[in-house]
Amino acid sequence: MNAVLTTMSHLKAVPFAMLVMIAGTSIAQIAPPPPPPQPAVLATHARSASHSLLADASQHFEFGQYLQLVRTNNLSIAAQKAQVDISDAQIALAALFPDPVFTTGLGAYEMSRDKLPTFSTFGVNFTIEGGKKRQARTEAARADKARAQAEFERQIMAVQLDAANAYIDYLKARELQAYRQTAAALLTRIAQRTQGLSRKSDVVSEVQLQTEVLRGQAELDAAEADVYIFSRAMLGFVQPTAETITRRIDSKGSLSLVFLTESESLRPLLPREDVVLAEKALDSARKREELSRENRSMDLNFNIGVNHGRQGDYLGTYLPQSNSLMATVAIPIPFSLRQDGDLRAASAATTQAMAQYQDVSLRAALDAEQARARYGAAVSQMKKYQASAELSTKALNTHVELYLNNKSDLGDVILLYKLANESQALSMDSRANHAHSMATLLNQANQLQTMKF
Repeated sequence: MNAVLTTMSHLKAVPFAMLVMIAGTSIAQIAPPPPPPQPAVLATHARSASHSLLADASQHFEFGQYLQLVRTNNLSIAAQKAQVDISDAQIALAALFPDPVFTTGLGAYEMSRDKLPTFSTFGVNFTIEGGKKRQARTEAARADKARAQAEFERQIMAVQLDAANAYIDYLKARELQAYRQTAAALLTRIAQRTQGLSRKSDVVSEVQLQTEVLRGQAELDAAEADVYIFSRAMLGFVQPTAETITRRIDSKGSLSLVFLTESESLRPLLPREDVVLAEKALDSARKREELSRENRSMDLNFNIGVNHGRQGDYLGTYLPQSNSLMATVAIPIPFSLRQDGDLRAASAATTQAMAQYQDVSLRAALDAEQARARYGAAVSQMKKYQASAELSTKALNTHVELYLNNKSDLGDVILLYKLANESQALSMDSRANHAHSMATLLNQANQLQTMKF
């Protein structure tokens, strides 16, 4: 029988006590690990830290302060950081030798009337790995950690850029809201003065004026909604708690950014995070291929134990008590097809990682050139649209005063208002586009925090 009985009255007290003591010692050496923290506890700690940062900070965030909150509180970044910790723990596991196995029990238990001896056994089994499996396994685990670290840094850069774009969109929405409020007030002023003018106005122009008043109010409603939407978008990157979800984040500054100099826009860019990640993935694939080669080495399995048989009387023949030492060595023969399949798969993974690395490297170089070109075009476009907005606004203000003094036609005022309205919208779009292109360019150089709003 292979089961361990709790009571064995047929065994002698001394051998059985020795077996129990040895088995108990072996079990005590393998103490169960402490229970891991519950997910609810971890989530509570993370949320508490986020709530503390939001509670201590002002609702009006500087750009650098906002990015710091994103790096500290964003849950997607925290989740990727946990992957680095998991990979680090795998290094320690990979460096371990195979665990020994302790066995104890009954080899044979006499249940008949033939008085056969009862045998009890105790043994230890351990494996010695062949080749450099432990070293290759450890190197592969280190490569996996380097890949996880590169993925973590790529995640930080990607989240920061998205958060910066939300910050820029909020600034644009807030400036557009302020302009819509000014434009609505101007239209209201013109409409009020039109009713008090003694001279007869053009009916078509009055209809156009009423239409622009209603359109201006609708655009103001849309601008106010955008301010709220992008404020909530920024709050989403900070990952608020249930207590702070009702808060509203406002960003400081404006879209009037200083232009980058030619040397700043042409500065050497750092290797992009996706390129570094592809490089680390290639190194990990190579290490895994080396591990597959080492796994073809044979292992030695040792089994050392004691076989104890009590005395017995079988068919009138006295059987004395016996204690024997057992030792066996097992040398498994590798299954060539399985090992070859693993090696072919690892080699194909390395080839795939190499192609991905080359593809990402090429696209990164092209993206860097495109980012510089987009930034240059954004600067040129913004200058022209700003000049157009200033010209149309100046002409509108002049004709409004002339109209209020009965020296200009209402049709000319409405035409200039529409022109100024369109020019201002294009100017704000171009300034936001300039800020977005600058953020992309600086993010590739890992200098996103240097933007001065």
